[in-house]
Amino acid sequence: MMLTRISPVPNSAPPRVERTYECKCGAKLTIENTSTVDVRIYYQVTYEIGGDYSGEGYLHAQWRRSNPVGPAGVHTVVDGVVGRGRYVGTYLAIEPGDPGWWGEGELKFYLDGDAEFPTVCGTGTEDYFGGAWNFDLAGRYVPYSTAHLGLPQVLPADQIYQPHQRFGMYRWHTPDPIQFERDLRVTVQALGWQSGGRYLKLEHADIATTALWYQDEPHAAREPLRPEQLPTTPLPPARLTARPAAVRSAMWGVLAGLVARVRPAVTGLAARVRSVFRPGR
Repeated sequence: MMLTRISPVPNSAPPRVERTYECKCGAKLTIENTSTVDVRIYYQVTYEIGGDYSGEGYLHAQWRRSNPVGPAGVHTVVDGVVGRGRYVGTYLAIEPGDPGWWGEGELKFYLDGDAEFPTVCGTGTEDYFGGAWNFDLAGRYVPYSTAHLGLPQVLPADQIYQPHQRFGMYRWHTPDPIQFERDLRVTVQALGWQSGGRYLKLEHADIATTALWYQDEPHAAREPLRPEQLPTTPLPPARLTARPAAVRSAMWGVLAGLVARVRPAVTGLAARVRSVFRPGR
């Protein structure tokens, strides 16, 4: 069976096929809401039955979160993969935790017994996800989305270089899968800039990733996710943007306007009632 994920692109362009997932025996797709509020979702699943995918291996995924990343400044994307396969995709979400540019961290792929030095070492987070120059064009972040890589999420979109902004980006290795024969480990540095052209470890960064790869069976056992591994940030309480005195003044103004509208109707109604119940009638 083949599952194809399709999602829209900006400017009302036609849908784009983002990734095709091959399954030998079947598939179960679930969406879990780990926040504290109800959400509404819309989805479509397209699937094809048939075809011979016996040599393709099984699709695997691993989700990890480092909040905060800590003094080492390194987030593990995937680890504990044992067997033969190919790495096909990364989704990364980050809240930098420090002001300034945050995308200098290298993605490193440790293959087949690599220890200190990885077989594949990138030149920076922005480069890996297809960007350049801090994703900054004329003083603002510019989201983009293509068939194989993109930065579709910038929150809030009207700010730049703020510590609590959040970003989401993806890279599908469809044309360039990373092959491994025995084992695989992938990491990314949490690294930005500071004054004097020096690198800055983003110790306070919040990074979450999903890694996708195919591999032969059997695969190494992995501990299932526990509820405490899915921390969520609660929504902040609603705050008044005006001062209390201004709020009270506005409330009294609304009330006075309401009374002014209602008073003529009440006065007229009272006059009619008096006329109906006037003595002698």
